Amino acid sequence: MPLRVTVAGRSRSYRTPLQGWYVRNDRTMAVGTDGELYVLSGPRTWTGTLRGVTPRPVDEPPLVLGAGSRDGESIDLDAALRRTLGRDLPPEG
Repeated sequence: MPLRVTVAGRSRSYRTPLQGWYVRNDRTMAVGTDGELYVLSGPRTWTGTLRGVTPRPVDEPPLVLGAGSRDGESIDLDAALRRTLGRDLPPEG
């Protein structure tokens, strides 16, 4: 699925060259087909509107999504990937 960057505080989004799967309902975090984790939110820019954006992968991906959030909901990254992909992941090791 093509991934899009959500503009903070707006209902707009920018196209990206990335393909992958969203791991959050608000579509602000995704795993690309390259296996990298991407944060897909950012400020409004004119170049983003005209040309799209190319997000960089997160250097140190969190192992728990939503940790420290105000609503108290969190999920382990591997569980989020299983839920999103709809299948079991190979064991770590």
